[in-house]
Amino acid sequence: MPAVPADTADLDGDGNTTERTPYDLDGKPRFVDDLFTPDTGVPGSPVVDMGAYEFQLPDCNHNGNDDRCDLNCGPYCPPPCGTSADCNHNGVPDECEPDCNANGIADECDIAACPDRVCVGGVIPGASCTTDVDCFPGGICALYWAGGCQDCNSNGIPDGCDIAAGTSLDANLNGIPDECILSGAGVNWSDPIWGLPTPAPYPDNINPNASHDWHVTPLTPIDLFLDVTVQIDSLHLLNGSTLRVTQTGAVDLTIKSPGNMVIEGNLYVAHDRVISVPGGTVTVNPGGVYMKDPSTAAARGGTASAAIFPAGLTLNSCAPPCVIRSAVDLTQFMSATVNGDLKIDGVLAANGSCESSFEGGVAGGYTPPIVRVKDHASIGILGNLVLMGAANVIVDPIVDPIDPHMTPVTISVDFDNQSMRPDCFSCRHGGFLFNGSSEQHFEVGSTDVGPVGSVTGREFVIGAVEVATGSKVKFRNDFDNNGLGQASCEEALYVEKLTLKASSTIILVVQHIVICG
Repeated sequence: MPAVPADTADLDGDGNTTERTPYDLDGKPRFVDDLFTPDTGVPGSPVVDMGAYEFQLPDCNHNGNDDRCDLNCGPYCPPPCGTSADCNHNGVPDECEPDCNANGIADECDIAACPDRVCVGGVIPGASCTTDVDCFPGGICALYWAGGCQDCNSNGIPDGCDIAAGTSLDANLNGIPDECILSGAGVNWSDPIWGLPTPAPYPDNINPNASHDWHVTPLTPIDLFLDVTVQIDSLHLLNGSTLRVTQTGAVDLTIKSPGNMVIEGNLYVAHDRVISVPGGTVTVNPGGVYMKDPSTAAARGGTASAAIFPAGLTLNSCAPPCVIRSAVDLTQFMSATVNGDLKIDGVLAANGSCESSFEGGVAGGYTPPIVRVKDHASIGILGNLVLMGAANVIVDPIVDPIDPHMTPVTISVDFDNQSMRPDCFSCRHGGFLFNGSSEQHFEVGSTDVGPVGSVTGREFVIGAVEVATGSKVKFRNDFDNNGLGQASCEEALYVEKLTLKASSTIILVVQHIVICG
């Protein structure tokens, strides 16, 4: 302190020119006591820094206290101390950070401090929680979507600030940026960010009243791109809409158990994506199509999309003059696993026109529901395969020169053929593998016209039927497929190749099994 020159110019205007100069070169106080630096100079006086500039007390909130003491109490901090938060741990009190929400908390701290879940209802609403047990009695543990904490577009700025600044739209004024998904209690989004084409309706505005179901509603033509892994409670893809699943990853779209999936629009998947419905049913109604995304590259080397439908898959029909139909088209290396029944219900389309190739894609005036398994695709049915009415089935795998009959359709329970339209059954180049652990039933459907060389288009001809090792299949005739009033054993199976593996068994309750070449 003695080295500080006198204030001969009276910089502070107090008339005292013999005191020490009160300011540094920036005009800031020359004598500042850093509580965290021991005073080793003149007793009772702060240590003065060397040079023209003096250390200044960090006091961003202008409360007269060192910010370091605002954040923590210590041996050098007189009370009050420790009164400010610093959730991002950068040494600056939260209230000194940018604060577009004007809640006294730095924006990035709003997000960092936000609990993932809080109790809704009950006796402790708003408390942080992990499961419903934490909210007992009377409350549930739900995702927390309160204003300052939410950052659904993951840009480090609270959603309310995005909206206030105009960087995010909020057309429905619900406090959620339109590019984000409206979430509610019980909805678990792994990452609620969706990539959208322009122009397109925003997900937040598609159905803002649905907290447990997400519906893609074709108020105008909708073409949505799912580019992240998500979990939702249910999906109802309405007619005229398209959802393209393009995200890489182990699981792309999961309907949480026991939620269901209803497809009435186009559900397109890239060749290496996964659709999973672990506990609910999947229904494809007229106008609904599940198939490879036409805009993606061909599948290569066995990398394939996979559909997992544990509770069953049903394709429904509509009666003519309805010209739209439901379709599941598995091509290239696509695969599907149906833990329940696969039911192709063409009863309402019993008089509709069937297809034999499906090469026309999803267009065309056809009403029967159609399932095609082509190229290297496959489908495993752990329940029953049920055909009703004009059930259009095409099994057309890549022909193997060594084994020309492939069996891409695996059935673990029964083949229940209640169709009366053999012209809708185009499986002469493909086959069925029966691998059940108990006796399986095979409902034959062909009129027994004797050992003819070709009955394609007139009979339910199958290229190959294989009975796996240890499996037992009973060929029977319980349904009158041709409407001729035949006795229970008077229909026949026409097959080009019948393979019985070791220890397998077949039981015949039919007139003939005809091996046709």
